[in-house]
Amino acid sequence: MHYRFMRTYRAAILVAIFSASSFAAEQRKSAAADAAPVAKIGDSDVISRGEFDRALAAVEQARMVQLRQRGASAEQFASVKLGHEQKMRLVDSLVNNRIGNILAEQSNISVSDDDVKAEIEKRKTDLPSGTDYNEFLQQRGMTEKDVFDSTKRRLMLAKLEELKTKDLTVSEDEVKVQFDQLKERGATDEFDIQHILVKPATESDASANEAKSKIDAALARIKKGEDFSSVAKEVSEDPGSKEKGGEYKGVHRGQMVPEFDQRMAATKVGEVSEPFKTSFGWHILKVNRHEQGKLTPELTERMKERILGAKRNAFMRKLIEEARNKTNITINLPADASAGTPPPDSKEAIPEDDAASLLDAAT
Repeated sequence: MHYRFMRTYRAAILVAIFSASSFAAEQRKSAAADAAPVAKIGDSDVISRGEFDRALAAVEQARMVQLRQRGASAEQFASVKLGHEQKMRLVDSLVNNRIGNILAEQSNISVSDDDVKAEIEKRKTDLPSGTDYNEFLQQRGMTEKDVFDSTKRRLMLAKLEELKTKDLTVSEDEVKVQFDQLKERGATDEFDIQHILVKPATESDASANEAKSKIDAALARIKKGEDFSSVAKEVSEDPGSKEKGGEYKGVHRGQMVPEFDQRMAATKVGEVSEPFKTSFGWHILKVNRHEQGKLTPELTERMKERILGAKRNAFMRKLIEEARNKTNITINLPADASAGTPPPDSKEAIPEDDAASLLDAAT
C-alpha cells in the first residue's frame, strides 16, 4: 500500500462521485420511481428522490474508498451505509446547492450548452479506462440529461461564487500568521525517510505474530550493520517504496496514517525506529532528513490560494444560509431502520470542506 494514498481523500472522492459503484444501482432505480420529492424549496423547486439517491450512492462510495485507504476492518466496511441523521445532512447540502442555483438565476447568470458539454467531456476522463459511457449511465439509472442538468447547475454555482467573491483578497500578513500557526504545530516539517513494511497474511493472531517476527528480524539485521536499503528491497511489502529501498522523500506531517506520522516525528535523524504497528501491518522506519519548512514564494502563493478558497467558501455559506432562512423549505425523508452507522473512527458523514465535491455529480 502506497502511504501517500492515505491523505488523498479529496482526489479519491472526485473520481468516486462520477463513477459511483454499481453496488447501489438497483436500489437507486427502485427509489427513483417514488415520485415524492425528498425536499421542496419555495413554491416549485424540488430535490427528487432520484437526485438524492444518486448523491447518496456517491457519498457512500466515497466512504468506501476512504475506508479502503485506511485499511479498515470488516466491521467498519459493514457500516459504510449512512444513517438517517447523516442522510439529513446530505439533504441539507443538496438544498443549499439548489438555493445557490436559485441565487445564480436571480443574478442573471447563465451557462452555455457548449460550456456544459465541454465540462462533461472533461469529467469523462476521470472514468476508468475502457468504460462504456452509455453503459455506465444505464447501470446507475442516469440519463445524459441528468448529467447535463447537474453539470449545468454546478457550473452556475461556480460562476455565482466567482461573481460574489471577486473582491476578496489575501494579504501577506494573513499568510504569515497561518504559516506560523502551522509551523508551531509541526505541520510544515518535511522528512526524507525509509521504511520497511511487513503485512500479516490474514487477520488471525498467528499471522500478526508472524509479521511481527519478520519485522523484528529485519531490524536485527540492520542493527548488526546491514544496509537499510538492501534489507528493505528484500523484506518490505510496500510496493510504493520497496524497489527504492523503502525511500520516500519530501514527506510532510499529516500525509501518513497517524501512527506512522507520530513515529516519524519522534525519530531522530539517522536513527531507526523500534517496530510499530498500523492498520497496514508492522513497520520500522529510518529518518534521513527532518527540516522545518520555509515560507518560500511558491508556498506563499499556494497558501494564498487556500486561504482565498476558505474565504470564498465561508462567504458563500453565509450567502446561502441567509437566503435559506428567507425560503420556505419542506423536507420529507422518512427514517430508514436498516441504515448503517458511521465507522467507529468517524464523527462526520461528509467533511464540511468536501461537501461541494461530494455533490458534483448529483446536483
